[in-house]
Amino acid sequence: MPLVSLAFTFTQPLKVSAQRAYAWSTDYRPNDIPLLGRTGRRKVDRLAEDTILLTDVFETPSGKVTKQKIVRLYPETLRWTNTHVSGPNRHSQFLYELEAAGKDRCKLVFTGRQVHTAAKALTAAQHKKQTAELRHEDHAMWKNLARLMEQDLKAK
Repeated sequence: MPLVSLAFTFTQPLKVSAQRAYAWSTDYRPNDIPLLGRTGRRKVDRLAEDTILLTDVFETPSGKVTKQKIVRLYPETLRWTNTHVSGPNRHSQFLYELEAAGKDRCKLVFTGRQVHTAAKALTAAQHKKQTAELRHEDHAMWKNLARLMEQDLKAK
């Protein structure tokens, strides 16, 4: 079965400073899974100051799915990476970059490279369609996270 890599990017405006958005986004906690709109649990292992191992167990209609991810933090540039080391999207990597966009505003630049196993090689049209669907799904998740972040940080 061939591996398929789907590459996509999007930007998400945020109504908070880049520093506050970075702190909120990289403050990984066991109760994060509902913020993603999913059912499950998360284990957070801080391996080093800039390295975190996340073990996420999601409830799906076909059973439990476990994903392990290594997160590398780059606070000096307000960036972080998330690399899947186990699970259905093993070897996938996501890059998050925050750029200031005025007083108390910034934008997230998200770059994804999702890898998954396909039953057979994809046609160009299938590849384009799957990439567009994945981009839409991840962007929708970040639109929701942006709303939650803004509400949470406004209350503080």
